[in-house]
Amino acid sequence: MTLDWWTFGLQTVNFAILVWLLQRFLYKPVLRMVDARRAEMEKVRASAQEDREKARAERERVATEHAQIEAERRKTIADARAEAEALATEKIDQADKEATEIREKARTSLAAERKAAETDIRRAALDLGTDIARRLIEELPVESRTEAWIGHIEQHLAELTEAQRSALLQGMDGTSALRVVAAAPFPESVAQHWRERLQTALGHELRIDFAHDPDLVAGVELHFPTAVLHFSWRSTLEAIRAEIEDDAETR
Repeated sequence: MTLDWWTFGLQTVNFAILVWLLQRFLYKPVLRMVDARRAEMEKVRASAQEDREKARAERERVATEHAQIEAERRKTIADARAEAEALATEKIDQADKEATEIREKARTSLAAERKAAETDIRRAALDLGTDIARRLIEELPVESRTEAWIGHIEQHLAELTEAQRSALLQGMDGTSALRVVAAAPFPESVAQHWRERLQTALGHELRIDFAHDPDLVAGVELHFPTAVLHFSWRSTLEAIRAEIEDDAETR
């Protein structure tokens, strides 16, 4: 078998042309397509990676916002609870204060009412005692009633100094009279008896007139031109009534 170099050369040239054609029109385009495909895939992968990063960042942002919202919600709830507790405490304290004030006012009012009632009772008791005393005294004979008083008056006049007696008698001239006011009218015999004893006690001849005033309850008053001597229960009762009124005002 012989080798046809011409044929071999033609085939070699054909093969080289084929390789060149394949490289030019097939391999390089395919490589370019592969590279383009690879680049596109890389771009897609990069885009996907970027999307994943964005998605992760968004998840983190959302998670952070959720955490902030939850923290704000808890803080709002805590603040609202604290405010509600503070308000409740304030309301309770205010209610306690108002209740204390009401109790104090009620206690003060009750005490005032009790004191007013006690004062009214004391006034009523004084009025009732005065009325009872007046009725009991009216049942006694005038002579018995007046004897004790004239003795008391004589003792008082005897204890006066000369200057005090002179002061009482000042202005007692022929036109002035000593006026004896009794709780009940004096019979003429009793009046004359009193004139004699008063003139003796005072050491002067005096004109003595008599009058009566039921408000004295018992006893008499000696009305001199410059002074009045009280020997009646009215003055004592008025002093007691004044004590009652003063006690009522100071309570």
